[in-house]
Amino acid sequence: MEIKHILYYSDNSLDENLDRVCKESIQRAALPITSVTLRPMDFGRNLVSPTPKSYQTLFENILMGLEAIKDEIVFFCEADILYHPSHFLFTPEKHDTIYYNGNYWVVRLSDGFAVHYNMSPLSGLCAFRDILITHYKERVQYVKDNGFDYRMGFEPMSHHRIKWKHMFKMERFYPEFPNLDLFHGGNLTRRKWSPDKFVTRPTFWEEATVNSIPGWDNLKEILK
Repeated sequence: MEIKHILYYSDNSLDENLDRVCKESIQRAALPITSVTLRPMDFGRNLVSPTPKSYQTLFENILMGLEAIKDEIVFFCEADILYHPSHFLFTPEKHDTIYYNGNYWVVRLSDGFAVHYNMSPLSGLCAFRDILITHYKERVQYVKDNGFDYRMGFEPMSHHRIKWKHMFKMERFYPEFPNLDLFHGGNLTRRKWSPDKFVTRPTFWEEATVNSIPGWDNLKEILK
């Protein structure tokens, strides 16, 4: 039995070409896929959640997918990310820790501008399934009781602004090559393009263009 599994979630709103190339990058991992979407999709085992696009729906759909998966280790995958094969080679060492891929570039598709800084993206999360279920049950209930605000954030255990009943550790891992977060204007979460836009400034900051990101020499061809 495979111990690794991909949980893919999407609101089905991505441009058709971007949707295709991003899914192809996920399929290259050759891992089992469970997808949770707002409309039916032919991508792995598909679960449909016909609820309005919202942050609460996002958390509920993640929990739905986690509860349907039986394998031990889960990689979160989002619809507008290009995943490098090296991302899926990671295996968590600690059971009580939520890991995030720290080798990420955010690419603005309108002009090809890209930034890289110390981030912990939800789309790069990898952890043991059971602790993720524990957290997302609590997160879903928290939003039902209190509503969503940006104070709680999206990335479990990446800050301590919310005192969850069940606390886990958080670490980053760094594959050889980065994943690419594609900003296309319809993203659910916000992006920051300058270090002065952060409340807590990044500890490092790099800028590039789409044709100079390591491991993605053919990016322009991929995104045609």
